[in-house]
Amino acid sequence: MSILIIPNNSIYLPMLQSFVLENSKLAKLDKKLTAKLQLVCEEAFIYILKSSFEENEKAFVKVEIKVKNSLFILSFFDEGLPFDSSLSKEYKVEDFSTQGLELFLIKEYSDNVQWVNHGNKGKEFKLSFKIPSADIFSIIKNEEDKEKEYELEQKDIEIRTFKKSDAIKISRIIYRAYGYTYPNVDMYYPEKILELNQNKELISVVSYNKEEDEIVGHYALERPGLGTVAESGQAVVSPKCRGFGLMKKMRNVLEKSAKELHLEGIISQPVTSHTFSQQVNESFGSSACGFSFGLVPQKLSFKQINQTLSQRESCMLYFKALKQRYRTLHIPKKHFDTIDFIYKNIGLDYKKADVIKSDKDGIVTSSYSSNWGIGAINVEKLEKKILSKQR
Repeated sequence: MSILIIPNNSIYLPMLQSFVLENSKLAKLDKKLTAKLQLVCEEAFIYILKSSFEENEKAFVKVEIKVKNSLFILSFFDEGLPFDSSLSKEYKVEDFSTQGLELFLIKEYSDNVQWVNHGNKGKEFKLSFKIPSADIFSIIKNEEDKEKEYELEQKDIEIRTFKKSDAIKISRIIYRAYGYTYPNVDMYYPEKILELNQNKELISVVSYNKEEDEIVGHYALERPGLGTVAESGQAVVSPKCRGFGLMKKMRNVLEKSAKELHLEGIISQPVTSHTFSQQVNESFGSSACGFSFGLVPQKLSFKQINQTLSQRESCMLYFKALKQRYRTLHIPKKHFDTIDFIYKNIGLDYKKADVIKSDKDGIVTSSYSSNWGIGAINVEKLEKKILSKQR
């Protein structure tokens, strides 16, 4: 529980917002819920100042935050005027008056709103917000790995596609392998893994240990936006299962799933120092076609591993074409030799055509991983006005 006591003056609103923001970070809330809290705490404080105190009356407001039973609870305590029930009426957006607007916004963005009377100790304005299913850090915090003492054999392991019950187990193996450092934070949230697999933005294949009812390996295709080219990755194999060839077996199932989805190709980015991952890609017919320079941070803090590289590590970039189609490429002259070499190397036929001049809008997307200290800018649609439309 966290407590902040501030005077009943709007100049202390930034202090309140910082208090709520830092507590949301401690509770590991996502950006969407944190944004709601920022808005609601402001509206609630303004509402209390208007409804609980006379003009120029000096008093204090106690703000209390609790995280309990998957709820983030934000409570405001004051000893001002009793609550005016008439203000709880339904507010209509088309009203010109702002009377009741704060309560309208608070109710819209909170999961539950309560007024609690504490008698001569004042009253409490209690707001509750549902927290998405606990991330894997909360679920296995301080848990020790307790492995059964028996010789695991290949016959105990089943290679199969994702099932609903696998979500939490995938998060567990990602956490055990990478601790807090894995760049795709979705993998720490079982409910997110389930959602992504259900809408086909993630295609997970697992190595399932039937004896322990546990996942000992994971490999996936990522398809953000349901594109026709997927990226293979999120590969992890339990140390006790190394030597079983699980990565290749999972890759077989992944490629079968990719063909069933009629994908055009698969890309992958294994680190340059992990030659085995490169060999797996090449054994499946993927071609090296580039590098991602300095992708991996210099200092890694994997679970139970402290490794400091001499510099940021680079990744290989592989591509495997799953089907051919007719392509016409409009290649600028200065880039022709490079692009021609890449296309021939990965086995894609194309017809060269003149560059088309266009005044249409291009589309650029961007992302940033604070864990790895890298940002990515993706040009999804190349047109003359390339920076005029972003999403």
